Amino acid sequence: ARRRLHCIVGGLCSAFHVRCSGNKFQLNRAELRNLLGGELSHYLEASRDPRRVQEIISDLDKNLDGTMDFEEFVAMVTQLTNSDFSVNSKKKYSVS
Repeated sequence: ARRRLHCIVGGLCSAFHVRCSGNKFQLNRAELRNLLGGELSHYLEASRDPRRVQEIISDLDKNLDGTMDFEEFVAMVTQLTNSDFSVNSKKKYSVS
């Protein structure tokens, strides 16, 4: 499990920085749309609560600067992960 989590953390950092074209520490709105459509489209489409997904997207820009920094990105991924876990926990993640 330690190795798996290490890869996940590295993947989050990489996914964020790959999508940042100008400022490597922030995503602008176009970059955010690109990231959501490319990296996270499955989670957004698979959500059984579209209002919750919209709330997450609306809440991304916590400091109202028109961009998403890494802290805001991690908060979004956490919310999507929690939503996915809640919806799919019984069928996907059951422990034998």
